[in-house]
Amino acid sequence: MIKKLKIGLLIVALSFFIGASSTFAAGITYGINTTVYLSSPNLNLTILSGSVADTVVVNTGTLVVTVPASGVFTITSADKLLTATGQSQSSVVNTICANLAISQMTITAPASGAETVTITPSANACTVIVTNAGGGVYVPATPIVPTPVVVIEKKVVSSSSLNPAQISAIIVLLQSFNADPATIARVRVSLEGGTPSSSTSSIASTLKFTKHISKSIKSEVENLQKALNSILGQKLTKLLVVDGSWGRLTDKAIKQFQKEKGLTVDGIVGPVTRLALNKALGY
Repeated sequence: MIKKLKIGLLIVALSFFIGASSTFAAGITYGINTTVYLSSPNLNLTILSGSVADTVVVNTGTLVVTVPASGVFTITSADKLLTATGQSQSSVVNTICANLAISQMTITAPASGAETVTITPSANACTVIVTNAGGGVYVPATPIVPTPVVVIEKKVVSSSSLNPAQISAIIVLLQSFNADPATIARVRVSLEGGTPSSSTSSIASTLKFTKHISKSIKSEVENLQKALNSILGQKLTKLLVVDGSWGRLTDKAIKQFQKEKGLTVDGIVGPVTRLALNKALGY
């Protein structure tokens, strides 16, 4: 469980600087307070424990939430007043300035069906009323940055503008958390702008090696480079740039893998080496 939380924290942290839209899969139940990050404005929002949603889409400046029938979803902001659009009726959304001037929005879907609401931080801070001898006055809330505590429910789908070197560096970080190869493969697909699948067979079709790898076929070399980065990770002097070019570092990495597995060190990805690669990837 701790391992999954660490990996989940890293994956969501990545979305902080990727700046892309991220979609949390259907059927989410939040067991703990969960922080999501908006890049424009630079703002943390906190989804409260007990919230439920069919989908949560994190855009650069908005959060689009679909709450299932009779479901309740609560989110807070310590910096800005939260506003809502898209609800079928005004009673679906309730926004208050809670303790310490935190803007708290509760979305309650009716029993008749799900509600999709777009949450947008306003330019104004949530305010509280302070009473003194001269009467009530509005005081801007003091910004409080929530501590990021994040859990990933099910799968994450995101698009990315990261270059191959950045993606490779992220994979090394995942490996430092002892993530299994299938998880690493799913994250890599997501970072490269694809749609990861929850099925093992989909991941296998991406990285499983079933035929001789030609040094002149870019796609085959790219898959080999991805696999070697995932398997060897920090053991490599330098992570391979996934560019489909069989250069000196790629040749050195496959020979390093062959040596570690007790195979003939010839740099050729033949049947025995392919079998060892697939086994190392969990297939």
